[in-house]
Amino acid sequence: MNIIWVLILISLLGPIVGSLAGVLKKPSNVFMFNMLSFAAGVMLAISFLELVPESIELSSTWICILGIITGTLVMYSLDKMIPHLHPSLNVQEQGCNLRKTATYLFLGIFLHNFPEGMAIA
Repeated sequence: MNIIWVLILISLLGPIVGSLAGVLKKPSNVFMFNMLSFAAGVMLAISFLELVPESIELSSTWICILGIITGTLVMYSLDKMIPHLHPSLNVQEQGCNLRKTATYLFLGIFLHNFPEGMAIA
């Protein structure tokens, strides 16, 4: 099998298997917290071991810093502008509803995936 097809298969199976595991049986809170911590660790490792050095190599340290600060400020602004649910804390911000939570998640995922798609292309 061609290596590209293997990579596509692996990249598709990850989210599908993860989604099925959550749909078929509700995971415990401890399991979810552990998986979120693991995912955060993987993303931080990829950012600081792969993406930041490559960004500095391709542009400059200042552009890399500017990109990190800009991304942080955009997500912080979205967090403050769009009230959303915090299920694990059982907290609902003032003026919150599921549509606003969905909008917040949609924008966050888009902002995450857009530069990633550009980099892959």
